[in-house]
Amino acid sequence: MRKRISVAIAAAAVVGAILYPSAASAYYGGTAYSGDGSAWGSVEVTSAATFTLQDSHADGRGPILYYKIGSTPWGSFSNGKGAGGQVVYTPSIVVSPGKVISWYVCNVNTQTGYRSCGSTKTITA
Repeated sequence: MRKRISVAIAAAAVVGAILYPSAASAYYGGTAYSGDGSAWGSVEVTSAATFTLQDSHADGRGPILYYKIGSTPWGSFSNGKGAGGQVVYTPSIVVSPGKVISWYVCNVNTQTGYRSCGSTKTITA
């Protein structure tokens, strides 16, 4: 059973692990993976940034997507501990042209504390 939590209305249709940008999209930033490859996150940029976090397991791992827009501090969101499924999140930060958006995904085993982080992806709006 897949669990989907919509934090904000995203201007995209999301199917599985692939984010298909809407016609109004300006940029699609690609996908960042956790170090163990079982969670991934992507970003679509229009007048705001819409992030999608996908976890392929519901086995005690807690995926977290960390993001930074321009000079703002790093923020993060998660789909909950070991929940599996997908979360779509649109932070309330306007993305003006030229702003750099960075993001990476970590997966934390909620039972052992083992943390697996992937490399940082970057896109310029």
